[in-house]
Amino acid sequence: MNFVRIRNENLLKAKFQTSRNIMGLKFKIPFITYSSKEFQNEEYNDYMEDFIYTEENFDKDKSQYLFCIFDGHGGDKSALICKNNFSKIFSKNLKKNKNDIEKSFYDSFQELDDKCKKEKCFNEGNTMTVVFIKENKLYCANVGDSSCMLINEVKANKISVDHLCGNKNEQMRLHKEGCKIIDYKIEGELSLSRSIGDHVYKKCGLICEPDINVIMFTPRDRYCVIASDGVWDIVASTDLVKFSNECKNCKEMCEKIVNSAIKGGSDDNISCIVIGFWKD
Repeated sequence: MNFVRIRNENLLKAKFQTSRNIMGLKFKIPFITYSSKEFQNEEYNDYMEDFIYTEENFDKDKSQYLFCIFDGHGGDKSALICKNNFSKIFSKNLKKNKNDIEKSFYDSFQELDDKCKKEKCFNEGNTMTVVFIKENKLYCANVGDSSCMLINEVKANKISVDHLCGNKNEQMRLHKEGCKIIDYKIEGELSLSRSIGDHVYKKCGLICEPDINVIMFTPRDRYCVIASDGVWDIVASTDLVKFSNECKNCKEMCEKIVNSAIKGGSDDNISCIVIGFWKD
């Protein structure tokens, strides 16, 4: 039997909270709904290397949510280290950095990478895409190619950066560091230009520093979708807009995305989180 885990949609009220007044500025804070699904795709994969982590009321704050996808390669060790440790490391760094969210992301990704090195993750690693929601802001931090898309009624916008050796900016950075790229891979072996773990390639220019994007919610925003490349190799941004207009909620949307990837011929592990922003 294929390995499938479905996390039921969190049934929060589909409306905005009462406006808050902070420093004289009023804004509406959205309630969040979400659903997630993991699929081993056993026909092509002997085991699961994709992992999902979600946490509402992060740090006991009802306005904070944490959503993460870790897509492992070469094994599941580093991805599991990240899944099991990111939340507490991020919480600790937020306190240490006096709620400087972006610095806390940088510090937390580095700390996880150091932890993977201590655990001898030399020839295995993982992508890491994190969405942190605090009141009316969405923070997306990532390394690797588990992309994140923000969807409104007409368009799906990528808010993460795909760190691949085919990315021109990443190519320039790697070349400056003396990295040898063969067939769009570091040393002809690793297609990612940034990841957690993979410490054998750190001397070749591979880094764990995330790209970070900060988004202010607007009334047009409908969904945020985080998924591993098992989805994005098949599902296009135009598909997401179509699905968002067809589906009634996050659970339907998540299942539609995963099923489309499977039917479209994805041969990789699949993981997907759909986050919904609902308005009056």
